[in-house]
Formats: sequence, C-alpha cells, structure tokens
Amino acid sequence: MSETETAEVVADPNLITQPAETTAKPTLMAADTAEAPASDASGESAATETDSTTDVTEHQGAPEAYDAFTLPEGFELDPALSEQFNAVAKELNLSQEQAQKLVDMQTSQANDANTKSKEAWAALRDQWQTEAKTDKEFGGKAFDENIGTAKLALTKYGSEELSTAIELTGMGNHPEFIRLLYKVGLTLKEDKLMVEGGGHVAPTDRGKILFPDMN
Repeated sequence: MSETETAEVVADPNLITQPAETTAKPTLMAADTAEAPASDASGESAATETDSTTDVTEHQGAPEAYDAFTLPEGFELDPALSEQFNAVAKELNLSQEQAQKLVDMQTSQANDANTKSKEAWAALRDQWQTEAKTDKEFGGKAFDENIGTAKLALTKYGSEELSTAIELTGMGNHPEFIRLLYKVGLTLKEDKLMVEGGGHVAPTDRGKILFPDMN
C-alpha cells in the first residue's frame, strides 16, 4: 500500500475530524437576548462545552499501537510494509477502523489485479496453443505426431529442471519453441534411419546436431 494512496483517501477532512458547532446561531430577537438573565447565558455556555466535548470524544484518533488488521484469505502482510503503513496511519491520526478501511481497499484492488493477470495469462496461453495447432509446418492433422517428434529432442537433450521450467513458464505452448524442438527431433529421426540403414555413422557432436550447417 503506497503513501500516495493513503493520502488520497484521507484528504477529505470529514474522515479525520468532526468539527463541533461551538458558535451559537444568530437570532432576530437581539433585544430579548440582551435582557436574558445571566443564568441562561451560563447554561448555554455549559451546553456548548458539553456538545464540543461529545464531538471530540466521538472522534477516536490513532491508537498507541494498531491491532493486527483483518486480511482476506490468502493474503499476508509484509512486516516491513506493515510498519510503514502503521507509521503513516498514525501520522494522519487514523483510528483503527479508518486504517482498516484503507487495508480493505488495497487488498480488494490487489485481488482484482491478480484476477485480471490470471485471465490475461490464460488468454495468451490459449492463443499460443491455437497458433501451434494450426501452424503450417508442424500443425494440422499431423500435429500430435509432430509433437511426439518435438518431445524426442526434449527427452534427448533436456533435463528434469528444464521440463519444470517449461511447465512453469508455459513455453511448451509457444509455437516457436515447439518449432525448435520439432526441427531437432527431425534430425534425431534422420540420424536413426541412417544408422539403421548402415554405411553411415550418426554425428555424435550435439552442436552439429543442433546446427548442422555450422563448421
């Protein structure tokens, strides 16, 4: 939660103070007011002071220390960020309830942003899959077979860590990544045929397999 967001929310003074009405309303009966007994004026003054005291009491400022704020399930408040927020809230004289409202607003915004991010990532993943399945080189009716060819390269030269990274990043859906593995897989198939046919020795240099045109 940024300091800017906090300042914007509490800029309205009505969230911080509740000004007491200490000035009596003017009256058209000026002559009658001048002749009023002293005891009435004293009573009015006492009533005004009572109202003012009541208003001040109703506004509860910042506590000595804020209690732990309520967070939605799945949220955790970073200790360093919590300390910064508490300091700002105390400087603005926010009550526990007012500070909680800011926390609620921030967690709501964070939750919305997280949902939108997940939706955007899912849409991108679906787009990659669609492009891969309709690719002119390895897509179409032979897509499943060609994916098997691409997996040959991953099995031959990959590792468990690489497979985990592909799963986490979603790169296994990207058409260009599939294309790379597919082309390497084709060379593995060709080498296998050459060995089985006899008279030829398959290259053992991985660099030559990946980049056959380079010396």
